[in-house]
Amino acid sequence: MEYIQSSGSQYIDTGFAPTANYKHTIVFETLSSGTCYLCGTGSAGQRSGNVKLTGNNILDIYNNDSGTGSAAILGNVQLAQGKNTLVLDLRNASKSYVSLNGVDLETTNTKTYITSSLSVTLFSSGGASSLPLRIYESIIEQNGVVIAHFVPAKNSSGVVGMYDTVNNRFYQNAGTGEFTAGPEM
Repeated sequence: MEYIQSSGSQYIDTGFAPTANYKHTIVFETLSSGTCYLCGTGSAGQRSGNVKLTGNNILDIYNNDSGTGSAAILGNVQLAQGKNTLVLDLRNASKSYVSLNGVDLETTNTKTYITSSLSVTLFSSGGASSLPLRIYESIIEQNGVVIAHFVPAKNSSGVVGMYDTVNNRFYQNAGTGEFTAGPEM
């Protein structure tokens, strides 16, 4: 299928905790304005690697919770209408790299390692996002190796989720409700 869509109460827990050599590529689409998390780790007060969408399709990325003591890696970037491809690359020892739709964006600090003992979640940062989003694909790399490649799928029972083509594993909703399936491809 082309994508899976969350109404805001669904999310995927990937089971993978980021290390200092972390890269995440995610193809997504926002469906309404407001504040929500696209991906990250943790829960309130202990998030890291947050990709936060605010207002009218504005992108902010934080190395930890977007409150006290947080450090923005990138802020106030306007998203395109429709699908967007975000690459968050923290594998270089001297600088964080972020690109959006193939355009490299200047980050606000020299280096931010995103590490956590908590796993990366999609459609959230450690819990439901609260706004509808679509995810088309998500690729997680550590130490230059693809450790997970998530694509939208249905399991044999018809449950909508993400299938990891690297580890041959299906991930279903870790929140409440059900994902909406996009069109079959």
